[in-house]
Amino acid sequence: MPRKNAIFAIGGRNSDWQELSSVEVAQQSPAGDLHWNRLPYGMRQKRFGAAAVPIGSAAFMAIGGYNGSQWTDTVVLYEVDGDDVRDGVWTDLPEMPRAVMDPKAVVTKLNHKEYVFVAGATLDGSACIQVFAVDERKWCVMDTDGGEEGCTLAVEGDTLLCIGGDSNKVRCLDLIEESQKGILGLFINGFDENVVEVAAIPVEQHPSSKEEEEAYGPPAQEQQQTNPPPRSVELEQIPTPIPTQIQSPPPPPSAMSDTSPTTDPAHIHPPEPGPQRVENMDCVVDGEQARYSGEVNEAGQRHGQGLLMWADQNGSFYPKALSKNSYYEGEFFEDSRRGKGIFYVHNEGRLYEGTFERGVLFGEGTLTDVNRDLVYQGGFRKGMSNGEGRCQYHSTGQTFVGIWKRGKPVSGQLFAIDNRVIKSGDGPWSYELAVDVSRAGPDGNNGAAAQNGSRRTLASTGTRGTTGTQTTTQRDNRSGPPPPSDSPPVVRGVGPTSVYKMECVVEGEVVEYTGTLNEVGQRHGNGIMIWADEHGKFYPKELGKNTYYEGQFFEDSRSGDGLMYVKDENRTYRGTFERGVLTGEGILEDARRDLTYEGTFKKGSPNGEGKCIYRPSNRVFIGRWRKGQPFAGKMYNNQGQLLQQGDSGWGVELSID
Repeated sequence: MPRKNAIFAIGGRNSDWQELSSVEVAQQSPAGDLHWNRLPYGMRQKRFGAAAVPIGSAAFMAIGGYNGSQWTDTVVLYEVDGDDVRDGVWTDLPEMPRAVMDPKAVVTKLNHKEYVFVAGATLDGSACIQVFAVDERKWCVMDTDGGEEGCTLAVEGDTLLCIGGDSNKVRCLDLIEESQKGILGLFINGFDENVVEVAAIPVEQHPSSKEEEEAYGPPAQEQQQTNPPPRSVELEQIPTPIPTQIQSPPPPPSAMSDTSPTTDPAHIHPPEPGPQRVENMDCVVDGEQARYSGEVNEAGQRHGQGLLMWADQNGSFYPKALSKNSYYEGEFFEDSRRGKGIFYVHNEGRLYEGTFERGVLFGEGTLTDVNRDLVYQGGFRKGMSNGEGRCQYHSTGQTFVGIWKRGKPVSGQLFAIDNRVIKSGDGPWSYELAVDVSRAGPDGNNGAAAQNGSRRTLASTGTRGTTGTQTTTQRDNRSGPPPPSDSPPVVRGVGPTSVYKMECVVEGEVVEYTGTLNEVGQRHGNGIMIWADEHGKFYPKELGKNTYYEGQFFEDSRSGDGLMYVKDENRTYRGTFERGVLTGEGILEDARRDLTYEGTFKKGSPNGEGKCIYRPSNRVFIGRWRKGQPFAGKMYNNQGQLLQQGDSGWGVELSID
């Protein structure tokens, strides 16, 4: 990342040969040393052998890779807006047309725009070069025979070099010449969706005539039989591909014979017919009955402009202006809510406006919450306020301006109705200021469950159980429904997103839970659970007098993103929880020993790659951990000087658990 003077290490495998989703960044200190840190938010998908290229001056793309079960076609973008490279935003980009093994990538500029070239063998072993237009965010497949498995891409001047691979050749492609003709020319000078279909047909499937063999030479297979293998690296010009037999649309100029006249790209394809439209097409979206009116593509998918409306609890549809149904109006891409749009969520009384990616807001947008009488304007990430933003709380007349993360304010100023500063700084900020404490996921059309910005935020399974204030016996990760209760729940609001307050028994102790429940009465969604102190009393979590967990729940289990404060140990855990313990990426702060660990966890203990700062001794350990103890790595002092390294001899005083 040039502007940030940073180096990123993306994914890979650990010592147990497991694929990783984490990303580490190295920056140079004033003394000239490189210091590595792990990004607090890694990629959503594990990647080994992925390709990566810088985009602009403060972003990079991670392309493909092996996710532990297959080579993936997914692509993500990491962008940094502020000064801290670790506080960036991940964005999903359109998938590659073809998944490739061991992808290699390079970025260059054509016509003052950035293009990413990706080479690698497809899953059937055929060579492939794909091109991504950064500004338009679209892909095409080039009509060349380069890009075999194991090759390396490079750009020298205006020439794309495809080096090595299954052969010892260096293939050269003149980008200036190619940008004026063929698939690449059409892609750069006026992209047409039909181009992908033309490029997707393998050249090898079309037999060549005698005239073509005289003009271009015998096919590659015959040449391989007649010519001995080269003994040294040789440069060769990538030949113009053999012409195809496609009748409609006609092949591009680079696929025509030498006798074909030069044709303007505008005349290569006949004018496209206007988009098809449907009215009141019934469908199922996010697991619920819906109705769509708008444009569709040839596959019948929602594509283009349209209106998608969900049925109400009685299965009825009303005019949009009556606001009796949840609806999305705006742009679609292959059944996904993607592009500019407006999303009204009836059960939440919320209206989202802005740019959507896979069904949730990304980038700049506006959220109006009628139930809470607030308006947020600013950045969004995965459907939640993230980055710089401003929120007006009309019920109190207050306004918060500053930095947000995962729906909560983290740094800024809180103003009164008369513009007087009530509070400023890095917090902590009141829970009531949070715009959204839920966590968004992908669009339902991409295989994920309901999320923030979706019409439903809670699961609905099984028969109804208890939701009461009386004490009931419940444990994390329990399998059956809670016992019945006749006590009415303490409820604020209505519908499946209502907030309940109840007492229950967790791990043999009395706790107080405030949050959402599913239809069988289990803690499910977002909430806060506070354990009673030794006198059986509950205090606000800000006082630090009780052990508490705040975050996501799944069927009574603490599962998802959350924060756990353990009073007896004076420890705070932040990260992703599974069955009540921290698992995966997370942070542990031990106030009693004055240390901070940041890295991977397994069953609540540091395990895997991690970094621990021991403030009393001014030392930092970076390396691998196992069951809470370091076993291989390096120890530095607070000046960055190496004190010790190796895979043994680490004292018990360095142990975290």
